[in-house]
Amino acid sequence: MSKKGIWGAIVLTLLMPAISLASSQTLTISWNIADSSGISGYKMYYAYDDQMTNKTVACENYENPATTSSLTCSFDVDQYPFFVQIAAVPSDGSPEILSAPQQIIEFISTVQDFQVVPSTTESTASYAINFQPETSEIPSDYLPDTGNDFNTTDGYGWINNDIEAIRDRNSTLSPDQAYDTFIAVNPTAIWEISVPNGSYDVEVSVGDPAWPTPEELNSVHAEGVTIINQEGVDSSNPWITRTQTIQVKDSRLTLTFTGSDPYTKLCWIKITPAP
Repeated sequence: MSKKGIWGAIVLTLLMPAISLASSQTLTISWNIADSSGISGYKMYYAYDDQMTNKTVACENYENPATTSSLTCSFDVDQYPFFVQIAAVPSDGSPEILSAPQQIIEFISTVQDFQVVPSTTESTASYAINFQPETSEIPSDYLPDTGNDFNTTDGYGWINNDIEAIRDRNSTLSPDQAYDTFIAVNPTAIWEISVPNGSYDVEVSVGDPAWPTPEELNSVHAEGVTIINQEGVDSSNPWITRTQTIQVKDSRLTLTFTGSDPYTKLCWIKITPAP
């Protein structure tokens, strides 16, 4: 039985947690099929590469295959990204008829015709990242960035890890731990976080309570929009905090530091959906 062209429009709806951590997934996949005769059932597979090596059955259904047009599967994943694939199972024992694999990354909510498209639902997720040494206390309501490269487990990190220093000042001047720590980055550094496409208020803070040096010029840009432009701090105001509304169109919010001289001391970032 050969029906490799049977798959018509395919829509996969993926319900995922707000933070990109390996965890339980619930997916509903629906389809139009050109010819369901001779089909005994359907399966959904998942794997961790686009060749579907060591693929695992997420779920399967053999009831009413002629009228079945969707599957809902719940399963645990160990990492991001992962890949999904559906299969029609012929009743005559011939090989399964497989769809093309589709990569699933953090925060994707809908896949149509096995092409990733943005969710039609506005993001309600907020993010707060503190830049700090690995051994330092993590401020309440923040996730720590300790200088690691971007990875799909955390969903954020450094694309170009051009870091000068990572410090915890333990200063009595700091209003809280988030202001007390920073990563000093050179002008060529790049940092990213996976977020749903949309408009965000991006707030960043830079500074150093122990060495508030006006001659050190801090610069931060998000998606090419300048938030802080070559500004120094001093003893009367050891931190600079600025906010800009930023549009994300590629599922990644990117920070760059062009204009830093010699580096920017990045304390924290907060990302919230814009009103």
